[in-house]
Amino acid sequence: LSMRFATIPLALAAWAAATVAGAQLSPEDSAFTKTPAGFLLTKAELKAYEQIKTDADAKAFVELFWAKRDPNLETPINEFKADFDMRVEVADKYFTFGSTKGSVSDRGRVLILLGKYSQRQTYRPGELAALTGERSGRGEGAGMNEVWKFAKALLPKEFKGDEVTFVFTETNPGDG
Repeated sequence: LSMRFATIPLALAAWAAATVAGAQLSPEDSAFTKTPAGFLLTKAELKAYEQIKTDADAKAFVELFWAKRDPNLETPINEFKADFDMRVEVADKYFTFGSTKGSVSDRGRVLILLGKYSQRQTYRPGELAALTGERSGRGEGAGMNEVWKFAKALLPKEFKGDEVTFVFTETNPGDG
């Protein structure tokens, strides 16, 4: 009789361990915050996602995440997500280098978050510094520079300035 009762705690422990192991998110769902969509997460959304234990809850979260950003719930397509996915595709196509996807590169992230620039200029190594008198601090080995400007009309309405400028410097010439 005592042997039978001794196996119950062992069975409960095994069941609990299996439940905890089964509660882990799949690699696809656990990586959501590391994808380009993760760029859009608010601090509260990130905290909430980190508490998710099941794939079903993760999928429900992602569905709500995109629905909250849909500008027109009356249409069958989420226009915001469609535009976002197109930007990710373009970033991956033009900015991927080696095993690094373009959508997680600096230029890719800016493209995804702000869209297409209003003005773009490229400069040969040292040319931008000579024009502006600035030193990048990257030394002799710095490569090409690419400057993207975004006019106020292209910026989110919450932005207070008249324009934003991004300067991308090739730190390992020839590596993209």
